[in-house]
This record gives sequence, C-alpha cells and structure tokens, in this order.
Amino acid sequence: MFSNFTLFTVLLPMVISFARIFALHKFYHAPFDIAHHFQYNTVPSILSELGYSPKPLPPNYTPYGNEVPVPEWDMTPLQHLAEPVTLCYGTEWHRYPGSFLVPEGIDVQWIKTEFDGMMPRKWEPSAVAKGQWPREETRVVRPGRFNGDNKASAEVGTYVSMKRLKIGEQ
Repeated sequence: MFSNFTLFTVLLPMVISFARIFALHKFYHAPFDIAHHFQYNTVPSILSELGYSPKPLPPNYTPYGNEVPVPEWDMTPLQHLAEPVTLCYGTEWHRYPGSFLVPEGIDVQWIKTEFDGMMPRKWEPSAVAKGQWPREETRVVRPGRFNGDNKASAEVGTYVSMKRLKIGEQ
C-alpha cells in the first residue's frame, strides 16, 4: 500500500509537469514559428528578388536516402542594403522571442500603441575580443543603457512609421 502511494505521489506531478511542458510548447510556440518562417522563407525570397542565389552544394555531395538538400543562404548582403529590411512585430512586443533569432541586417520594429512601458532592446554586436574576457558589456555597465523606470523607449527607430507599412496594398 505504501509503495503504491509513493509511486502515485511521484508519477502524478511528473505527468502534470510533462503535460504543462507540452502545453507551453504547443500554445506559446507561434513567435518562434514566425521567426523561423521569416528566416528560412521570407529572407531567401527577398535575396532572390535582389538577384542573389543560395550557396552551391559541395561538389562531392551525395544525398543520403530520400534526403532533400535545403539551400543555405548567405545573409551578409542584408547588412549592406541602402534601406534595411524591416521585420515589424506589430503591437506584439511582449511575444518577441529576441533579436538573436533575427539575422543581422534585419531591422526589428514595433507599432506605437497606448503602451508606454519598456520595450525589448535591440541586439548590439559585441566589440572585437580583447583580453581574457571577450564581451566587455557583460562586466561593465554603461550609463543610459538600462531603463529602470519602465518608461517608453526613447531610441530612434524603435517604432515603425505607419507610412512605411504597406498593409492591404497589392
């Protein structure tokens, strides 16, 4: 009797925990799906329109079984565009998974709403590695970088201009 009670006491929270993990993945995975679709579908189509093509497969490449090779794109041309590609998350800033999932050269912006609190900060590339600790920003606090008052972002370019949006246009 005691061993069955102990087993039940251990298995029930474990089943509930796995159910919660599954539910979180299923119901809160959409922002990651959007970032994945953007990087692997939208950006390659933009690069194709600009005249770029995917990296060629190695000359000695042979597919394994029914494997279909996925084209690999060089994203560096995005960093040198006169007008950068903008990824607008609309008003869903709180669902934004992070700049590290967006390729360099893509400008992430939001639409200004009545919310006037702190917004996610854009990813800043690290400086050239110097000394023993390569990322200086992890050990030195620069003034003006943190928003302890939960005020609206004052950075230029955080919000997309409504004139730049082409919603509904063909």
